[in-house]
Amino acid sequence: SLRGTDIVLRTKNGDLLHTLFSIDIMDFGGDSWLLSSIVDITERKRLEDALRQSEQKWRRVFEFLPVGVSIVDGKDQVSDTNSTLVQILQMTPEGILQGAYSHRRYFHPDLAPMLPNEFPSQRALNEGIVVRDAVIGIEKEDGELIWVNVSATPASLDGYAVAVTTDITARKRVEDAVA
Repeated sequence: SLRGTDIVLRTKNGDLLHTLFSIDIMDFGGDSWLLSSIVDITERKRLEDALRQSEQKWRRVFEFLPVGVSIVDGKDQVSDTNSTLVQILQMTPEGILQGAYSHRRYFHPDLAPMLPNEFPSQRALNEGIVVRDAVIGIEKEDGELIWVNVSATPASLDGYAVAVTTDITARKRVEDAVA
């Protein structure tokens, strides 16, 4: 038996027709019968290709952005990130996706500790609001303090928020030196 085989056919006018072809041998009381079916899946293939092209386009935009972008779930786990956020946080993509950032300490601008429920992404999710320009200090594993500006919004995806992060370490150091 041959099941679910993609076959491309050419119509009389030269168009390509994508089909899903199946054939089975059936035995009925000693008689064998061939049972076959052909299903036109041309539209499905066209839609899959359009979706693939759209995904590639948005992935290029996502990677090109000069700001760190992350998709965060309700448990504050990053499910997707771009290379700019990797550079800002000075972590590997795998480390970010595996939650290694959760071992770092986070601070408000006055150096008071920031609790996880105060993170912009969690506030966006929990309160259903857009959080803009939250200044956060992050103590890296080597003790260095970096500063970021984070904005977050609930996404149309159920239970996810999109967070945008920019590195403001240099600006914060100048502000602290002047003060």
